[in-house]
Amino acid sequence: MIDWFVWLTPLLLLPVLLLLGFVGCQFHVTGLLPSFGQPGDIPVEGDYFGTGKTQVAFFHPADGSWNIFGQDIFDSFIVDHPELFSNFVVTFTFGQAGDIPVPGDYDGNGTTKPAFYRPSEGKLHIADVSFNVTTNVATVAPRPPIGLPGPTSFSSAQGDRVLPPGDYLGDGRILVGTFGVATGQWFIADQTGTTQRVIVGFGQHNDIPVPGDYDGSGTFQPVLFRPLDGWHFWDLALNTENQVLRPASLILGDIPLPPAVYVKPGPNPGARTTGVHRPGAGTFILTDLIGNSREISVVLPGASGDLPAPGAYDGAGNGLVDAVVFRPTDGTWHRADFTVIGGS
Repeated sequence: MIDWFVWLTPLLLLPVLLLLGFVGCQFHVTGLLPSFGQPGDIPVEGDYFGTGKTQVAFFHPADGSWNIFGQDIFDSFIVDHPELFSNFVVTFTFGQAGDIPVPGDYDGNGTTKPAFYRPSEGKLHIADVSFNVTTNVATVAPRPPIGLPGPTSFSSAQGDRVLPPGDYLGDGRILVGTFGVATGQWFIADQTGTTQRVIVGFGQHNDIPVPGDYDGSGTFQPVLFRPLDGWHFWDLALNTENQVLRPASLILGDIPLPPAVYVKPGPNPGARTTGVHRPGAGTFILTDLIGNSREISVVLPGASGDLPAPGAYDGAGNGLVDAVVFRPTDGTWHRADFTVIGGS
């Protein structure tokens, strides 16, 4: 009797599993870090230790402090013992009130550097940081600041942005830059502040620059996200807009995501996608470059102030990016688990 039960159980469950795989399931994980941040903090996740794994981190604008959680946030021991969180937090000051954090891989070696743009100076500040993993003490060595070309009067409130570092010209150099929404100008410069390219007239009010490596070639593309309209791509070789991606389900308040290979089900699980995070609903809507979309629930219910912070947090080494959100109202970080069927 037991033998029949053992053999029949998988057969009975198979139709259920196939149905779930077709319609999708919703998964959410809460309480990864129940109190790591507060209202006004800005998520600055990245691979600060050069381990191939994203670290949870936030920038505290009031005092210019960087706070990095130097432990695997999916470690069940850490999750179950919140009183030990402070043992794994690395904190250092680099910046001041009014600075805009723009961490990134400025050397092209896969390691995130803390950096900020100071609008009052028009300069980008990058630091080399060494970490003592035993004492959780960071030693900060600022580099000479870089004078970035850009709008005459930089205003992040109006939509001006500092561009993330990347290989925009396909020649292996990591470039930086700014975007001025009033004129739709992109200023792409090397790290001496010398302007390499200027794009004119690519952008308008409410546009959000989301440059990145959308096709997996290693080269960054100038891309704009236009609310309710979609993603607009610029071709640097032709010096003109050459592609528009218009998913059907955009609403006001959607936050665009950087291009990446997200952990998600679907016919092309290794394909690079972009998408949006919808804070109020607690969902990520991932979209491939031909417009196929898939909605994935991350946190139920969502909150209007949630901020996306995707990254390779589990360090699986498979190049996949996890969908994570930071909730400033209570300092919690939430991550979706797409490794089991997942998605809807």
